[in-house]
Amino acid sequence: MRAILIMAFAALGVALAGCAPKRVATGPKPYDKTVDAGCYTVDLFTPSNVTTPTSDVPAEWHGYLGKWGGGAWEGKWCHDLYVLSISPDGKVDVISAHAPFPEWGREATAFRRQGLIGKDGRMTLRFKDVVIEYRLQNGSLLGDRVQNKAKMRIKLSQQNLGA
Repeated sequence: MRAILIMAFAALGVALAGCAPKRVATGPKPYDKTVDAGCYTVDLFTPSNVTTPTSDVPAEWHGYLGKWGGGAWEGKWCHDLYVLSISPDGKVDVISAHAPFPEWGREATAFRRQGLIGKDGRMTLRFKDVVIEYRLQNGSLLGDRVQNKAKMRIKLSQQNLGA
């Protein structure tokens, strides 16, 4: 009888263990590992003026406007993003700048590109075999870049346009 009780309590313990709350990891989040306040990309030769959006541009999109920096893709390849204008249909004009990164065969670049803010509020840029999706979160701009099925992450902060 005693053996049956011991087995019953052991089974009950195993069942209750499955109901215990899961522990949440408290370490750095993947995007936090990409922050690098010392990142530097390129100096723009022409001014990067931000256009004030018209009244029919959704207010939640206004947060994208300006210069974003202080981060590196996967903590290695510095990137700045200048969001210059947003139209009511979600089209955005941006300048995407990167530092040189010889380890990945990357040169310093700055390209003017167009993207789109979707109904979900995410801003997407597409060019060649690259898709980059940005989203605003707690005052930061989080980005996911997919190229050749490889995914990279970044976390950018709002910067002074003169910097």
